[in-house]
Amino acid sequence: MKIAKYAAVCLLVFVFTVSSVEAHPKTVRVSVTKKGFSPGSISAEAGSPLTLVFTRRSKEGCGSKVVFPSLGITKNLPVGKAVTVKFTPRGEGSISFTCGMGMYKGSIVVQEH
Repeated sequence: MKIAKYAAVCLLVFVFTVSSVEAHPKTVRVSVTKKGFSPGSISAEAGSPLTLVFTRRSKEGCGSKVVFPSLGITKNLPVGKAVTVKFTPRGEGSISFTCGMGMYKGSIVVQEH
């Protein structure tokens, strides 16, 4: 009987510990128009997976690429096609992204959870 109670307590502690450190994945859809990125600012939690889905809406403007300089990520953005960028921000701060020419600007504001 004592072993069963001990096992139950250990299981509860394990479940509570696992759920308290669980990551909160987030997906954000970003439109790319002749005016830039929308939304232009995205909030995220450090340590939680982030998926950004970019869709270029128009041939006009300089939205043919999205570049994350600090992450070394560059993706082509064909008109009308969803392009996914996935990563996990590691620490607090801001991660910038731009179009290929640096005219359109956006940022991800990362906070500890």
